[in-house]
Amino acid sequence: MKWLAVPVIRATALALGVASVPVVGTLDAIPARAANGDLVHEVVADRTGTACASVNPAGSHLGVGVGIAFDGSRLLISCAGDSTITEIHPVTGARLAIHTVAGATSLGAMAWAASSGQLWACSTMRTVGTVDLGTNTFTPRFQSQGCFDGLAYDGADNTIWASEDVSSSVQHYALAGALIASHALGGRLGACGNSGIAAGGSRLYLANNGCSQIYDVAKDFSAATLVVTSARRLEDLECDDVTFGAQGKGVLWSIDAYDNVLDAWEIPLGQCPFGGQPLPIPPPIGSGSMKGSGSLFTEGGVRVSHHFDLGCSGAPDRLEVTWAKENKFKLETLSRGVCTDGLGIAPDRPAAAFDTHLGSGQGRLNGAAGATATWRFTDAGEPGKSDYATIIIRDAGGATVLTVSGTLDNGNHQAHRK
Repeated sequence: MKWLAVPVIRATALALGVASVPVVGTLDAIPARAANGDLVHEVVADRTGTACASVNPAGSHLGVGVGIAFDGSRLLISCAGDSTITEIHPVTGARLAIHTVAGATSLGAMAWAASSGQLWACSTMRTVGTVDLGTNTFTPRFQSQGCFDGLAYDGADNTIWASEDVSSSVQHYALAGALIASHALGGRLGACGNSGIAAGGSRLYLANNGCSQIYDVAKDFSAATLVVTSARRLEDLECDDVTFGAQGKGVLWSIDAYDNVLDAWEIPLGQCPFGGQPLPIPPPIGSGSMKGSGSLFTEGGVRVSHHFDLGCSGAPDRLEVTWAKENKFKLETLSRGVCTDGLGIAPDRPAAAFDTHLGSGQGRLNGAAGATATWRFTDAGEPGKSDYATIIIRDAGGATVLTVSGTLDNGNHQAHRK
């Protein structure tokens, strides 16, 4: 637990198999070459005037500060002892402003939502809320199972991911607080559980502070890949595709609870946009259709079957989804249907100019009108074992009743030219 007395040790961060990089303060000092998981930039943040102020040049402090967010130009870091948020220049580490937040206690993990311009934060270990940096006030939104170490806004479906300290599971919430799913890690992140979280596109990045590792994790938790190993604790995480974007680099910022050293780890540019933004959608293909059927499983092992015939610009507009035997969604009105050509996907036969159908629409859920569905179907060639589906269904009241993502257990999707 972080509240226990621990020795404060400043250790040089190490990327996988590469030499350490010294603390730097200018862009000119950034290494010219790096790869996924390499340390691109390291800076000591100036938190003078807060309970997490540095006590030595290495950046060690006597408080607890685990939260980090990035609003597109500034890093925001929290200090639990006095519930302050300090604005930090991401290149120099200079202090830009200090916010003492009223209504919050023991501020922890944070996340910036680019779509709304809101800062989400964790107070009192479990309360998820938003911070107005203009009035310096915290507004509670819902109670979580734990959020002190990990909090991420996911713009792909307008949701929140959260994790308590050294947790064996990660929770996924609607913005109003309804629990969508609790994902047991089951050893996927080694022996140290999870602490920090960042969300972007189809991925989550999860950090454990005991083993000092960061994993690239599929949102359905079907796979986890180790991308960073550090010599320091790793707490909250945040994506940044802006600061080093001109160099062709995206980064993942990490923070240690007990010092002011902030690290930027390289990830592919565009893979995790700042503020939880969904990945850019490739230009749409105007003609053709995709049809298919098959099944896949939810995290809880529920089989979800689907059958569809969807056009790239209007009709056909047929989609049916069934799960848990008694549940059925039938599309009635197509709101949006777009066909795109995704990177690294080859539809093979029959030949088509696209491989992905993105759509949404209204329909009936178990006979009741007003339900909505959002989907992404891909055709990755024959015989269909690599085809992918993401389906989210909400009832007439907006509550999520189904969310499933993954490759098909059986079936086939096929993209067709006009």
